[in-house]
Amino acid sequence: MKRTGVKVSGNKITFNDEKLQPGIQLEEAVVVEYQVPLIDKDGGASGGTVTREDIDKMPGRSAAALATTVAGVNTAGTGGGISIRGARSNSTWVYIDGIKVRGSSALPKSAIEEISVITGGIPANIGDATGGVINISLRNASAQYTGGIEVISSGIRSGETAVGLDRYGYNLIEGSLSGPLLSKKDEEGNIVRPILGMFLSGNYNSQVDGRPTFGGVYRMTDAARASILETPLRQNIAADGTVNGALFNADFLTADDFERVPTRLNVGSQAANLVAKIDVNTSKTTSLTFGGTGAFNQYNAFSYGNMLMNWENNLEITEFDWRVYGKFSQRFNSEADQSSEDAASTSLKNVFYSVMVDYSKTFDRTQDDTHKDDYFKYGHVGTFDVLQQNTYEFDPTLQAMNHVGFEDTLVVFTASPYNPELAAINNQYFNLFDSEPYDSNDLGPYSTLLEVQNGNALLNGQGPSGTYNLWSYYGAQGNSYAIQDNSQFRISAAGSADAGDHALQVGFEYEQRRDARFAISPTGLWTLARLYTNSHIKELDGNSSTVTYPQGTLPYITYDRLIGGGQFEFDRNLRIALGLDPNGNDFINTDALDPEQFTLDMFGADDLLNQGNNVVNYYGFDPYGNKATGNPTLEDFFNETNDEGFRTRPIGAYQPIYMAGYIMDKFAFDDIIFNVGLRVDRFDANQPVPKDPFVIGEA
Repeated sequence: MKRTGVKVSGNKITFNDEKLQPGIQLEEAVVVEYQVPLIDKDGGASGGTVTREDIDKMPGRSAAALATTVAGVNTAGTGGGISIRGARSNSTWVYIDGIKVRGSSALPKSAIEEISVITGGIPANIGDATGGVINISLRNASAQYTGGIEVISSGIRSGETAVGLDRYGYNLIEGSLSGPLLSKKDEEGNIVRPILGMFLSGNYNSQVDGRPTFGGVYRMTDAARASILETPLRQNIAADGTVNGALFNADFLTADDFERVPTRLNVGSQAANLVAKIDVNTSKTTSLTFGGTGAFNQYNAFSYGNMLMNWENNLEITEFDWRVYGKFSQRFNSEADQSSEDAASTSLKNVFYSVMVDYSKTFDRTQDDTHKDDYFKYGHVGTFDVLQQNTYEFDPTLQAMNHVGFEDTLVVFTASPYNPELAAINNQYFNLFDSEPYDSNDLGPYSTLLEVQNGNALLNGQGPSGTYNLWSYYGAQGNSYAIQDNSQFRISAAGSADAGDHALQVGFEYEQRRDARFAISPTGLWTLARLYTNSHIKELDGNSSTVTYPQGTLPYITYDRLIGGGQFEFDRNLRIALGLDPNGNDFINTDALDPEQFTLDMFGADDLLNQGNNVVNYYGFDPYGNKATGNPTLEDFFNETNDEGFRTRPIGAYQPIYMAGYIMDKFAFDDIIFNVGLRVDRFDANQPVPKDPFVIGEA
């Protein structure tokens, strides 16, 4: 009797018992098709397996969608990861051809051979997953050339929507190619076995709206947007007729200024995935496998606050993940390679081991898609030229006008080309109020930056308040730039052998991670620049004065600015960049400078950390977004200085080390299956950690 189609899964006993009636003589072989039993005897590790045949029949295209067909597996909320039996998504381990996945597990559907999900009873060779495990096996090179291509489209993008079968613009092209590159042939030229084979699969997908809402969404009409851009403000007139600054016209919009559209706006995405695999059959018992996967995803993140009138400023997110690996495998004592006498005399059968080295890289970037890493263009509304004069008071003792300080008398605004919607607010503000010809003794609504700010105009680095305190104002940029750079290096080895009815396994793994991050809130740089500049020259130097007589015989005593201590690193570097004496007392108006005149490294590390009110967050990078080198210590953070004596505050990357070893034995006794094992895990944070004084011994 011959049974075909038997499904054999890894780490699982497949029972195939045939009971023949005695006394029956079969004149020819009987071929019987294998049927999946109703009850899986080896079901100790709960979960399920999705085979290639099942995958071809399923509508889902991603590994996550296919895995959720197994009981106990679901997607953790909108756009979340995979949750197994209610655990958090970060408690689910995903393996692709033995590689522990960090980042995206996106793959072309045509590259997936099998998905095995373990939801409980996790064996010792996996060990430390507290939620569950998803093991994805990729297709190998085929003995003959095969391939295919698939194209799907529901509509072509046209403006803010799509034209076609629907408005959501789903487009996909996917293809695969597999076959031998080099084969061993016999004397007659017939192929005996492939020596070198390859498998290649990839896809590209774009969508106008990947998660459309039922009934569409509301947006501000084009007419209302044009009106807001032209006249963003109105005078704030009190009941008694006095004018107190300005109000935003956006706060007076009505239902007629909005319309319903079928798709969310500016949430388009594009993604590409690639799988490459090369199999080298070095001999009948040894093989080498080299492979890699890559996943690229770029999209504009949906923001409920931006949805109504500021969708153009949804942040752009770019994700790029790739991993490569090399694997060597060797088997011994295969019964097919031995005589029956040798096989019977061998105590161990199916001896097999493999060694694998893999490297993974994950890179994420969040930014405004217009300004990108031009940090000083975020929140720049224009230049503010400020006229300033000395202030004097009569000193009866000296019988002279004594210099006591400085005052601003007029602010002249020039709009920025970088943020025209925000600049439009100031353009109207500086023409909103009636004012007399300039008189330094009669200050008006445009006399000081504080007066302008209190009137509801914007200074650089500031944004308008939310409309009705709910919706982002038209033109307000996302105040965020961040990059995450993670990597992982792993070495793993596993061996197995059958000793009688016992399936023995032993293995180990070593894993080194490196996590680095840099994030900045760019608009805050303008506030810090304004705060740090001139902070050490605000006092008057009583020992350095000049006497003039601008009005007859009454003397005017004028003092120079006193150069005090505590100059910020930003102030010093800015003076050098502007060609000024870094130790001088020239007054600098940062709001009158162009963004191109600033660089982030003008700030010192302490300037950016700002005593805990930091605008940057970093580790594995320096405070300016450059990848850090070396491995700085905690002492370096507190003590390291640059040539000018300022603290550099280096923070190293998070580089934990994880190691594990295990031994397993699986065997069946009648209808009972035993799966016993021992696993030892070791985690080293590889950095100083707080010491618990109440712990006995080292923690």
